[in-house]
Amino acid sequence: MAMAKGEERQTLEARARELLARAPGARVEALACINGAIGDRLAALGSSLAVEMAFFAGDDLQPVAAPAKLSGRVCLMIHGLMGSERAWRYGTDQGRSTLRLEFGRALSHELGMRSLYLRYNSGRAIGQNGRELAGALERVLGPGSAAIRSLDVVAHSMGGLVLRSALHYALEAGLSWPQRLERVFLLGTPQAGAPLEQIAHLSRVTLDAIWNPWTKLIAR
Repeated sequence: MAMAKGEERQTLEARARELLARAPGARVEALACINGAIGDRLAALGSSLAVEMAFFAGDDLQPVAAPAKLSGRVCLMIHGLMGSERAWRYGTDQGRSTLRLEFGRALSHELGMRSLYLRYNSGRAIGQNGRELAGALERVLGPGSAAIRSLDVVAHSMGGLVLRSALHYALEAGLSWPQRLERVFLLGTPQAGAPLEQIAHLSRVTLDAIWNPWTKLIAR
C-alpha cells in the first residue's frame, strides 16, 4: 500500500511539474490551479507541491505570521477555487499597457484599511480549510493582537464557503476573533452549492449505489 501511494505521488508530481514548466513566470498562479484540481490528493500524499494555508500582506505580498505586523482596520481577502493571494490584482504594467487595479491598495488609500490576503489549498474539502482558517485567524487576530480594531472580509466564490465554515468552527470552539468581525462581502458565493458540484455529487452517489466494481471505481 505504501508503494502504491508512493507511485501515485510520483505520478501526480510529475504531471504537476510538467504544467508548472509551461508557466515559468506564473508559478504561484499555476500551482494554485493544480491544487484546485488535485490538491486534496497532493496533501493526502504529503507532496511538497500541496499548497499550505498562509497569510500575506503589503504591496509585495510578504508572509504574515505575527499579529504585531497588523494594526487598525484589517480587511481579509479570500480567493476562490484555483485562486491565490494574487487573485485581487488585475492588469499589467508591462509593455504598452500600464492599467493595473489592486483592490488591497485601493482599500488602504481610500479607507485607511490594512489588507490581509489568504492563500489556501482550494482542492481540499471546505470543512478542512474552514477548521484550519478558524485556528489561523485566532493566532493572527486573537487576544495578542490588541492593535487590530476590526476585521472585514471580502470572499470570492468558494472563499465565502470557507469563511462560513471557519465561523462555524470558531463559534463552536469559543474563539475570540469573530468578535472583531464587522462586515462580510461574499462575491459569487454558491450558498446552495454550485450546479456543477450538485451534478457531480448526484452522479457519485448514483454510481456508488450500483453494485458493480467498475461503476464504484468511476464514482471514486
